[in-house]
Amino acid sequence: VTGEQVFAIVEAIHSLDLGSLNDRYCDEDLITLCDEYDIELKDAFELAVKERWNLPFGVRTFLRVEQEEELLRALADDDF
Repeated sequence: VTGEQVFAIVEAIHSLDLGSLNDRYCDEDLITLCDEYDIELKDAFELAVKERWNLPFGVRTFLRVEQEEELLRALADDDF
C-alpha cells in the first residue's frame, strides 16, 4: 500500500456523509424485520440468497432500503 493510497482512504473516510449513508439502510436487521412483519425467517433468507444480497452478518445484517421494500413486497402481508 502506497502513501497515496492511504491518503485516499483516510480522505474518503473523513468526507463520508454519514446521514446519507445511514438513510440507505433500514432501521432493523433481517431477523427483526421478519419478526415485525410475521415473515418466516427461512423464506426471507432464501429470498436474500436467491437475489444475491450480501449478508455479511447473516440474519443480523441490516438490509438496504430497496432490499427491505422488495422483501416486504414479496413476503409480507399486504397490510404493512
